[in-house]
Parts: sequence; structure tokens; C-alpha cells
Amino acid sequence: MRYVESLKPGESVSLDYMLTVDKDATAGGQLLGLDISFEDPQGKKFTGSADFSMRVRTLTGEEELRQYWYVAAIAAIILLVIIVRALKGKNPAASK
Repeated sequence: MRYVESLKPGESVSLDYMLTVDKDATAGGQLLGLDISFEDPQGKKFTGSADFSMRVRTLTGEEELRQYWYVAAIAAIILLVIIVRALKGKNPAASK
């Protein structure tokens, strides 16, 4: 739900939405509904609705991997710590 507090005559506002669906969503065309309620300064009310189609697609492999970037970052940090500790263990003079 989004609110636009006030509009002047002739003024327009763009609203952006990001929709996400669960992994069981069916790829292809889906129907999306929009309900609008409006009241002007004189108290005159308007309500309306519209349905329109929206494309749903599955994530690509790259997009799925990007969702888990933090796992790769943590793994890289752990690997770096292991390598640094191993190098220090082989060269005791480096730790002095």
C-alpha cells in the first residue's frame, strides 16, 4: 500500500514497486490488480480498480548466486585467515 498525501491540479506522481514471489511461482503471465482510492479537498471521493498482466520469470543462475554473495565473502575471509596462519607457522621469523 502506498499513499500520496496531496497532488495539485495537473500534477502527477510515479510510484515504483518491486514485487517478489516465492520459488513455487509459475513463470509466465500473471494477473495483477490495482485498487485506487482518491479524495479531493472538497471531500469528493473516487475509487477504481484495474487489472493488468505482469511477466514472472525465474532467476538466472547468476542472479541466484548474487543472492548469496555474503557466503562467498565469509568463505574468502576464512580462507585468507587460514593461509596467513599457515604462512606464519612455516616462517617463525615472520611472527617476531
